Amino acid sequence: MATKMNGRQPPPVYTEEQPATTAGGPVFRFFFKREASEPLQVLKLRTVESSFAPAYRSWGSKVLLVWRLVVALYFVGVGILYGWIPDWKTSRVLAPVYLTNWGVVAVAVYYIIATINSVHSVCIHSKYEPLSRFWRWLAAIQIFLFELTVVLETLITILYWSFEQVGFCSVDCVTGHALGNACLIVELVFSRLPIRPRHVILTIIYPILWIASQIAWVYTDHPPAYPSTLTMRNVRSIWVCILGLVAFVLAHFLFWLIALARDKLCAGRFYPADEGKEFDHPPLPR
Repeated sequence: MATKMNGRQPPPVYTEEQPATTAGGPVFRFFFKREASEPLQVLKLRTVESSFAPAYRSWGSKVLLVWRLVVALYFVGVGILYGWIPDWKTSRVLAPVYLTNWGVVAVAVYYIIATINSVHSVCIHSKYEPLSRFWRWLAAIQIFLFELTVVLETLITILYWSFEQVGFCSVDCVTGHALGNACLIVELVFSRLPIRPRHVILTIIYPILWIASQIAWVYTDHPPAYPSTLTMRNVRSIWVCILGLVAFVLAHFLFWLIALARDKLCAGRFYPADEGKEFDHPPLPR
């Protein structure tokens, strides 16, 4: 039973439904080492709180919630439904063939998951209540998707406006080739989401899968998505793919450095540097 100290109630003991050390199995613990070992409430702070507001103020997490909800609805409605369905029968290439649309889907899924996590923290969960393992998985998936999308959308934006864009760019064009990247840069600056170096081993699988799908598409007698730069039938395409993957890895580490700089700048200035330390001990098994 808790006792009062100096007239104040001591902070509740943090518990989790299952110990963090057993979360996810060996594969999960290898790739998501920090996510498996950190107290779950610390992960919550990293994924739902703003880098410009302390958690106890609560306005930062509420602003992020509204932001994420609006962006999620926009990318599902405009990015996918409006951007794909009208052109499904008339487009030269089906929408899912384009790397741009793979990026739009990843952005939409990221913001849906981020919104769910934010809604749970802001509207449902009390800070010191126990949390189930589900929220550790969700936080890990959110971090992974953020790392993937912020890198992928940046490269898509650079490549499209450097090599592909000609003439007028419609709403769905801007959505796929600029807006997603802009939203994720805002997310990078105003959230506390981390970039983990070892996660590049996982995030790079996504563009590799797109390359494989593009090869399968072209060699089943379909037109390439990007005929001027990536036909998948010549040596140039091989070099473009290799250089693109190298750029993906380099961009991942660049954003890792940016995230570290953000944390160093904001911790202690906009929120307490030791915020979350009250949870920094092993969870108690039930």
